[in-house]
Amino acid sequence: MPVVVDADSHLQPSLQWFEKQFPGMGLPGREPSAFSPVKYFVPEEFWPDDEARMYSPPWLNFLQVQRDAIELGIEFDDRINDPAVDLGAIHRLFRGPGSFGGDDRIRVLDEQGIDFQLVSGVSLAGMASGPEGRALLEVGNSITLDRIAGHTDRMLAIVDIDPTDLDWTIAELERTRGLGARLFNVPVKPVNGKSLSHPDLDPLWAAASDLGMLGYLHSFGDPYDPAWANNGGRYLALSMISAVRYHHEAELLATVLIGGGVFARFPKFGVVMAEIGGLAWVPNLLQWVDALVDDPTMHAMEGVEEWDLELKPSEYARRQLRVAPLPNESQRVSPWLDELGDIAVFSTDYPHPEGTPDPAIQGPEAAPTFFREDLAGATQGQRDRFFGESLAELFARTGDPLARS
Repeated sequence: MPVVVDADSHLQPSLQWFEKQFPGMGLPGREPSAFSPVKYFVPEEFWPDDEARMYSPPWLNFLQVQRDAIELGIEFDDRINDPAVDLGAIHRLFRGPGSFGGDDRIRVLDEQGIDFQLVSGVSLAGMASGPEGRALLEVGNSITLDRIAGHTDRMLAIVDIDPTDLDWTIAELERTRGLGARLFNVPVKPVNGKSLSHPDLDPLWAAASDLGMLGYLHSFGDPYDPAWANNGGRYLALSMISAVRYHHEAELLATVLIGGGVFARFPKFGVVMAEIGGLAWVPNLLQWVDALVDDPTMHAMEGVEEWDLELKPSEYARRQLRVAPLPNESQRVSPWLDELGDIAVFSTDYPHPEGTPDPAIQGPEAAPTFFREDLAGATQGQRDRFFGESLAELFARTGDPLARS
């Protein structure tokens, strides 16, 4: 049977899990909160007065559920877990089976015919810097691996690193790999004033290659200049800016690793990207990196030196880069599959609410069903490659192929 590999899933703790799990840390009492692309990426001085322009309706409802809990004098989690309370489009985020890992998640995988699943866990990245920040990364990585302990043959943990300290990062990769991790998040920023492709960073890629680990990028993007938010009050435009920055960072990382020779120097290493704006940006990337090498006009005008690596830039991408779109109407695979081949791979984003083509479909079957229908016109070989064989091959390149125990 063809292997099925899910390139993007998450562990979702309850809202008050940290306070209850670590009572000695002195964590502040949780205030009502919800995701807002406006609030998250825009300076407070530009926030609208009307919350309905800050949050989409599902998240506005989620805020109200928490406020109701305060008014009733009960814990947020008790209110959220009350089956009489309608969570709408984010129902599966907290109530989906196996949302926080363990045996329940394995049952979901079995029911959906998924052999392996990449898992983003409890990340404490960005909460502090220096030694304190790295200590928090270790805590987050350990929690993630603890939540899937006993299932790391199928649930492939993605851990956090801090490449500003290479010795610590390599030691953390070794520690977490020993506990079952297979991937690590790659920060898309220079390290101590040096590009990620600088030879001084080669020990990181070498260690990853030796350990059989892949790099990962998930919906990451530094905010733009805050002045872009000063647009006269068109808040949907800010959501659009928030969304498109994902693939800008993805193109940057791919270009750095391809053009800077990392993929050439470390052929066992590869990168998986998920939830970064579908697939439409990938052909543009492939076209441009090749154009600077062999397009007569573009190479003549902007090709400042000859390409001296064995493969064309796009060939390194096809060999060592995998990109997973979300299972929704705006990110269909079918228009791009012939052109991209093995680069496009399957993902569910489970249990996040974006991982469904219709908010009314809250079950874990949403993504597999959507992609099977989208690719009904593809060949069986193309479907097999998309649903798992291509990503499994990337793991196999590391020398440590995926295998169920």
